[in-house]
Amino acid sequence: MPPIPSLSQAFNDMVGKPFNRQAFEAQAAREGFEARVIRPGDPVSKDLRMNRLNARLDAQDTVTRISFG
Repeated sequence: MPPIPSLSQAFNDMVGKPFNRQAFEAQAAREGFEARVIRPGDPVSKDLRMNRLNARLDAQDTVTRISFG
């Protein structure tokens, strides 16, 4: 099984701040990840993909969590 990647500081710095799609997608691309945005109520597939980063947002579009999957 391949090692689980870790989040760079750039992604950790996004948590708790207003979501910036352009910055999130650009950083994900630079690090070789796919980007997915999840808002409250969005349907989410259960397939686990370690090359995909999820940005979870609250109702005010504040980033609450960034995770792999």
